[in-house]
Amino acid sequence: MFQTQKFSKEYKEIIVDKNMSTNIPGVYAAGDSIAKRYRQVTTAVGDGTIAALSAAEYLNKFEKAELETEAVAY
Repeated sequence: MFQTQKFSKEYKEIIVDKNMSTNIPGVYAAGDSIAKRYRQVTTAVGDGTIAALSAAEYLNKFEKAELETEAVAY
């Protein structure tokens, strides 16, 4: 699965978008593992918060779809 992960060439950091999403659906990264200019505890905490909320939103989409499927079945 992680063989297709995108890394920056210079430092082998994980490339993410503004939601901390990687190029692999459902995989998020944050803090010192991602490609970014500043490395501080405060920015890492913020990145972690964004990644956690994005992951929760991603998982909620599946739960909602599953509930809708169950409702149709009844």
